[in-house]
Amino acid sequence: ADGSRGARSVRADGSCRRGALTVTMTATASCSWMTLTAALALAPVPARAPVNSVPPGLENLAVTEHRNAQRPLDATVRDEQGRAVRLGQYFDGRRPVVLNFVYHRCAMLCSMVLNGVIKALSRTQWTVGEEYQVVTITIDPRDTVETASQKRARVLAAYGRPNADNGWHFLTDARSARRVADVAGFHYRFDRASDQYAHPAVTMLVTPDGH
Repeated sequence: ADGSRGARSVRADGSCRRGALTVTMTATASCSWMTLTAALALAPVPARAPVNSVPPGLENLAVTEHRNAQRPLDATVRDEQGRAVRLGQYFDGRRPVVLNFVYHRCAMLCSMVLNGVIKALSRTQWTVGEEYQVVTITIDPRDTVETASQKRARVLAAYGRPNADNGWHFLTDARSARRVADVAGFHYRFDRASDQYAHPAVTMLVTPDGH
């Protein structure tokens, strides 16, 4: 990550069944960010798939760098309890936010991303819900509040730290997810043949005000 309020991407094509990991991080120059940023950078990375393993038409699914882009904090989503909330609720101006995109029926890659994030964040002294928050947004309109709650329960159990219940949020609303993803430069596409979403694996560290 660089010292500006932007993002530097390590890009790779990928789908939910095969692909490599794209890690995008946003950081300020403050030293207080360094441990969290370094931990995310060192998260386990799935092995890169051969280029010819990506189905035709899905080759350019990666992350497009949008430096200093403001996330749409007015976007309305559903939290894991079914409440309608604004995305800006999770950006308090004080704590950074780890942001990622998944979907709950994902065959492989999304679980690898979440497991990698759990392992990376577990290595830091900072705790989710205290020094920073995590926002996980589903891109699949078929996902529900119930599946979000179930996925969240498994993730929190694996993370295993107190107070994380107040800081790791699983959000649903496919329309808002698309809006947030577009601003973040996260590209994805539904593949009808496999009934799966093709997408990069990405974790973003976003500034407290949503950049």
